Amino acid sequence: MNSKFIYILLSIISSGIVFSSNLLPTLNSTDIERQSNSVYIIGIMVEFEPEIVDDPRTTGNGTFLKHSNIDSLVNCFNSQDSRCSGFLIDPPPHNSSYFESQIEAVKNYYLNTSYNNIFSFEYHVIDSVYQLDRKMAEYSELSNYNEPEQSIALLYSDGLELAKDEIEDHINSTGKQINDILIVMFHAGVGEDYTFEGYLDPANYDIRSGYIEETMLGLVPESSWMKQNNIDKGILLPEGLNLIYYETIEDIYGCSENFLCDAQIGMTGLFSYLLGYEFGLSEMFNRNSGQTGIGQFGLMDVGSFNLRGVIPAPPNPWSRIQAGWNQAIINDFSNNSHISINKRYSGFGNQNDSTLFRLNISNSEYYLVENIDNKIIDNLSFEDIQYADSLNGILLPDSAVSIFDKLLLIDGVISYDTECNENFHLTVDNETNVIICSNNYDYGLPASGLAIWHIDESNLENLNDNLNQRTVKIIEADGAQDIGSENYLYPIANPSLGWKWDLWFPDNEAYFFVNPTQNRLSFNSNTLPSSRNNLGVRSYINLYDIKYTNNSSRIEFYPLFEQDLFIPEMISDSLNFEVVGSGVYDNSGYIIINNHDAGEFQRVFSNATIPTGLESLFEENYFSVIDDEFNIQSCLDDFYYDLTENDCVSLNNYIPKGYFDNTGSTISYPSWNEDWFYHKVAIGDIDLDGFDELLILIDNESIECYEANGIGCNNFPIKGNFFENIIIADIVDDIFPEIIVREGELIHILSNNGIIVNSIPSDSITPLHLVPNWGNYINLVDGNRSLLFNQRDIFNGYWLNPGGLSNNLPHVNPLSIHNQVDAETKTTISEFYNYPNPTTDYTTFRYFLNSASSAKLKIYTSSGFLIEDINLHSIHENQYNEINLDVSLYNPGVYIANLTSFLNNEQKDSKIIKVLVLDE
Repeated sequence: MNSKFIYILLSIISSGIVFSSNLLPTLNSTDIERQSNSVYIIGIMVEFEPEIVDDPRTTGNGTFLKHSNIDSLVNCFNSQDSRCSGFLIDPPPHNSSYFESQIEAVKNYYLNTSYNNIFSFEYHVIDSVYQLDRKMAEYSELSNYNEPEQSIALLYSDGLELAKDEIEDHINSTGKQINDILIVMFHAGVGEDYTFEGYLDPANYDIRSGYIEETMLGLVPESSWMKQNNIDKGILLPEGLNLIYYETIEDIYGCSENFLCDAQIGMTGLFSYLLGYEFGLSEMFNRNSGQTGIGQFGLMDVGSFNLRGVIPAPPNPWSRIQAGWNQAIINDFSNNSHISINKRYSGFGNQNDSTLFRLNISNSEYYLVENIDNKIIDNLSFEDIQYADSLNGILLPDSAVSIFDKLLLIDGVISYDTECNENFHLTVDNETNVIICSNNYDYGLPASGLAIWHIDESNLENLNDNLNQRTVKIIEADGAQDIGSENYLYPIANPSLGWKWDLWFPDNEAYFFVNPTQNRLSFNSNTLPSSRNNLGVRSYINLYDIKYTNNSSRIEFYPLFEQDLFIPEMISDSLNFEVVGSGVYDNSGYIIINNHDAGEFQRVFSNATIPTGLESLFEENYFSVIDDEFNIQSCLDDFYYDLTENDCVSLNNYIPKGYFDNTGSTISYPSWNEDWFYHKVAIGDIDLDGFDELLILIDNESIECYEANGIGCNNFPIKGNFFENIIIADIVDDIFPEIIVREGELIHILSNNGIIVNSIPSDSITPLHLVPNWGNYINLVDGNRSLLFNQRDIFNGYWLNPGGLSNNLPHVNPLSIHNQVDAETKTTISEFYNYPNPTTDYTTFRYFLNSASSAKLKIYTSSGFLIEDINLHSIHENQYNEINLDVSLYNPGVYIANLTSFLNNEQKDSKIIKVLVLDE
């Protein structure tokens, strides 16, 4: 379904005279490629053919509510009781002035929530009322109830057909083009834009509201004015959403004096929501099912109906950034000073400094944090006032039947004026009685506190269509993360739409209930919810001690980095640089960066950055090294720098070297495969048997490992989408070296058996470097930052740079440790097995010999008859050895394989395994 119509499930739960609204969008749609910060609206009004005999399937008689005798409209049927004698939302008459107020309300909403970044917002409402040739129900009958797009587009087109002359006259008078105009059509009646959970909808032939787009025009004739003028956008809205002026509401709830005051719904939220498509705002709910994604915390979700649709929620911060309305301050954790966040809205579009902070997890994942303040007066929210019996020590009269009646009793809250009054919290148009602005659209949110948003732009294609893979979600402080899930507290509350306990504030009882060991409000790897990324990997982010400042207008916390594994540091004050080399000079680790801001190479040490004044001779695909004279030398990547000859030497057909035998010297890898020239390699003694292994990185596929004899290492290959280069070193102090490699937006630290020991989110895709002797640490270089591990010595590292040594020579680090671990405790035959087992034709026997000059393999039948006797003379000590055996002529059954090792003709060890041969 390709549409931009809205359908809201409105659950109104009766509790005396108080009603609470739970709004669930079930909108299915696709993205419109439209982004604008300007709009010119032409409003037109259309009525349906009047219903001489009332059609109970629709609300009203097809014409606008024009008379101003409101009392007669809100009286209960056949009774003098009033449905509501207090404040009425969007009252009649519904004429051009009324609709101008509706547009003005939406204009003020966007100017406020965009921080006055809407460049132009103009409008004009044509005074004429056009009458269609069809009744309202006839349009509804043209389409399936769940797929009304084409019928509402036809209604829109029919209305344009009637109004085209006046539309053209006005466009010509402005000098604009028709494509510069957004035509908003207001039709008579109430929109079928919400229903009532638990109640039968008596008027389900009312018209849905929607943003009109090209895919909806199937019923629109080719000869229509709409298609002839290539109009492929527009908005269709009702005259209002407030059922209190119609007897339909009594069919749902019945009626008694002032019973329905809090069942009123305003149209500002719906209008703002639909206009959001014009400004390029993305939907935040599941576009296939309508399941909420961010609940009432954002406009393009159920937050559009906050505070009965009168004060919709602002767009979420990610959408505001995308629209160019907001900028986030990126915190790089470079110091431990606290962050102080001002409330995000201070009134009438004014943007406070430091209202939005970004904390990066990786390249596509990050947190946005902001300060939400829903207090309107005296530290009281709308909800507080709703249930208050007195305000400012004054007992509230019984006549104050709704939240707005109570607010009218308080000086300085509501102003009646023709435009927004900045000295008041709300302004009501003194002619039309439409609420035209609020100085803070956070008033409709359930609480005040820190909002922590988790953004994952790797899910952009699906936005929030998948509850478990959302682009934008709010981290719910209550630990439940249940926005969008089934409501398990119905009818008491509805956390599935978001509630007060989702925000972070010091008195959040729900947070401390699920985090009983926390004595301060914090967000880290061990809290619930935790700061782990969407893969469950630690982000190492710790927002410590979230609290209000003394005046309660700002929220502060300490943005710390969890340092139990490593300490992060920025390499340079500049972010416009790349690391082009690393190594050790005079027993101190160094990094070479090409700093584009400074226009030079710089040598970076743990305690100083030394400028050079030298520019790079190359633009890309090169490395740099410090020579014996402390000068920087550079070569292309397919060369190495000869520190003796002081020259770049080609690596063409150069075979990497390591300690592959017992001579104590590095030699070329004995079993080199020419195909490996096209892949990144690394060399190191990963099993600490005293001999190096060769690791091959097959991009986006696997890491392979081979012994000196070409036999594959145990537990390899390691499958994964690895890329860039491999580092081999012991950085977590567990004796055995680790394999460090990038996969996606993570740096994996793998054990020598290929098990992920730790993962570190990264926002870089650059090659990894490992720098020993970085002060008291060993430095894993990740893009523009250093990750300092509690190691130091160069002896712990085997392969420290993308090319091996700092001069790009593909040799194992000659200072690295090459001693066997616990060699004396090992038996002569460490391992002996075969694969595949069972087998039908061939099987491979694999064995590890620590010390032997020869071996013998014997195969016996299960009855004990010897059928194979194989002498093994080509033995590789301290490595895996393999021999293939053809068993295709063997009878099916169980066989015994016996491996015996010899040293100087003396038997040293013997092992037995069973082999199962199957019939083909």
